[in-house]
Amino acid sequence: DFARYLGDNQGYSHLQTIRDKVRRQTIEAVNFIEEMNPKVVAMEDLRLYDNKIGRGLKTIQNALELELYKRGIRYRRLEPYNTSKVCSNCGYKKGEILGSIFVCPACGYKADRDFNAAFNIALRCFYTC
Repeated sequence: DFARYLGDNQGYSHLQTIRDKVRRQTIEAVNFIEEMNPKVVAMEDLRLYDNKIGRGLKTIQNALELELYKRGIRYRRLEPYNTSKVCSNCGYKKGEILGSIFVCPACGYKADRDFNAAFNIALRCFYTC
């Protein structure tokens, strides 16, 4: 359904289908989060992306946020700027992105770039939330 949404010129008709499809996964994810009893859940602020992929991902994020809100779990949206280029291991600010892999020239740390970015968002929230 997400692929059809991206391929359709208008695409908006598929957003409700996406919402319906992710409902079960959203509940399972929030069940998992709730078991960990976090003080706050940090997530990338997808409101900054206005392209088609961003709108689709915002639909999923909105469903997640709604479920978190219903259960009284605090969450924060954080600016994702440069989170995939900063080394989450040593803090070096000019890491290299090689496809989907992050490589730090300072300490040699290698990780999936999305994992590295998510870890940086979690670290940012740890110090600012």
